Amino acid sequence: MEPTVHPSPRDTSVLTLQAEHRSEDVWGGGMDRLLTCREHVLGLGEWVIHDRVLEFVRLAGFYGVHRLVGGGLALDRSLITALFERWRQETHTFHLAVGEATITLQDVAVLLGLRVHGAPVTGDGTGVCQGPPDDAADIVYERFSRAYILALMGSILFADKSGDAVQLVYLPLIRDLRRAGTYNWGSATLISLK
Repeated sequence: MEPTVHPSPRDTSVLTLQAEHRSEDVWGGGMDRLLTCREHVLGLGEWVIHDRVLEFVRLAGFYGVHRLVGGGLALDRSLITALFERWRQETHTFHLAVGEATITLQDVAVLLGLRVHGAPVTGDGTGVCQGPPDDAADIVYERFSRAYILALMGSILFADKSGDAVQLVYLPLIRDLRRAGTYNWGSATLISLK
C-alpha cells in the first residue's frame, strides 16, 4: 500500500500565504502550464572572450560562472516550474514530499565555483562586446575583464527583472581583480535570491 501524499500544507500557521500560492491553483486543477523563464545569459554567448581575459576572470574568482555561459546553460523549464510550485516565500524553502529543502551556501560554491570565505560583498541594491585585439596592453584586457564580470553579475549572479541592467555598485569591488578574488561572492549571490 502506497503512502498517501498530502500536497497542501497540513498546518497553515507557518505558511500564511497558502491561499495566494500558485500551488492552490495547481492542486485545484486550474493550472497546468510551464512558467516563462527569463534567460539573461543569451547575450553573453556573443562576447568574444580572449584567453588573456580569462586569466583575469579566473584571478577575480568568476571562472565558474563563466563556464555556465560557455557551456550553453540549458534551462529545464519543467523542473523550474515544479520547484517554483513548491517554493515557500514564508520560510524560503522548497516543500517537497520528503521534507523541506533550501539552497545553501555550499550549493552556491559548488554550482557556481564562487568563493564563500573572505571579505563580505556589500552594496545596495548587455549587450554585445567585441574583444580587444590580440596585441592589446594588459590594462585593456583588465578593463574588458571588468566589463565581462559585470555582465556575468547582471545576467547570472544578481539578475533583476529588467534583464539588461547591471548594478554598478559592484564596480568598486572589481577595481583590483586580485582582491576581487578574495571576496565572499557566494554569500552575496545566495542573499540576492531572496
